Order: sequence, then structure tokens, then C-alpha cells
Amino acid sequence: MDRQDLSFDLITLARKAGCRISLGTDSHGESQLGFIEFGLAAALKGEIDPERVLNFTSRGDLVNWANKERSLPRGKSVSSIQNVVDR
Repeated sequence: MDRQDLSFDLITLARKAGCRISLGTDSHGESQLGFIEFGLAAALKGEIDPERVLNFTSRGDLVNWANKERSLPRGKSVSSIQNVVDR
């Protein structure tokens, strides 16, 4: 099986940077939709707060968050991640 899930190191980095993540299946067919459990397990192991998981966000909150993010100056999110990497 050739999985394309986020590595635990990247999940930890995302948590430290306060990023939001989304869980996916990386499925290529209906029989692989159960692979969502891999993403959920990684998020749990990485101690990602459920409030930071986009899959658990209501539609309205997701739209509001996306609109807010789009209004930020370009590069704002990247610079906050770089600060975590540099620590």
C-alpha cells in the first residue's frame, strides 16, 4: 500500500504552528474510503485539537475562516510556520 498521509513530524509542526488540518483518505476507489482512519489516528497521535481539524468545522465556520484567511496579506501564514521551524 502506497499511502500519502502527512508524516508525524509535519503534523507536530502544524500543531505547534497553530495550523488547521484536514483529514483525507487518499483513496482511489470506494473500497479505500475507510482509510480516513489513518488520518484520524495520525491527528490523535499528534495531539491535534479537534477544533483545528477542518473536517469537524461547520460549513458556516469554515466559510468564515476561509474568508478571513483570504483577507490576510500573502505570506502571513507561511511566516508564522517559519517562526516555529526556526525555534
